[in-house]
Amino acid sequence: MGKNGLDELICLYASKIKDCLQKLLPRKPNHTEFRQSIDQLLLEFCSKANLKVQWRADYTLSTGEADAVFNRLVIEYKQPGTLRSSRKVTEAVNQVKRYILGIAQEQRHKLTRMAGVVFDGRYIIFVRYRMGDFQVETPV
Repeated sequence: MGKNGLDELICLYASKIKDCLQKLLPRKPNHTEFRQSIDQLLLEFCSKANLKVQWRADYTLSTGEADAVFNRLVIEYKQPGTLRSSRKVTEAVNQVKRYILGIAQEQRHKLTRMAGVVFDGRYIIFVRYRMGDFQVETPV
């Protein structure tokens, strides 16, 4: 798939996720319904983009249980609207850090090749390991 085709696919699936959230969030979905709806769209996107993805849901680690892992990307879903509180943001980010460290240790990956996301349907937070430390972006 060429760059333009991939760009179009990314835009299409960003729109699909937005539409899904607009329908789903007013119904106040539980954690599982929210997570499964987004995971399904992400898996569809990976298939359409011809990405080889190793996906795991409820991936049990020595450091906890990650909601979803797509190759080396950890996704921690939170109940929609949860990330309004700075305490909840800190807890969720620390969970993702533990999961990244756990996966890196168990699968002998370099931390520089791993990342994480915390997502509650309203806010998304990116967590990366760079230059010997975790870098956490401000919720957007």
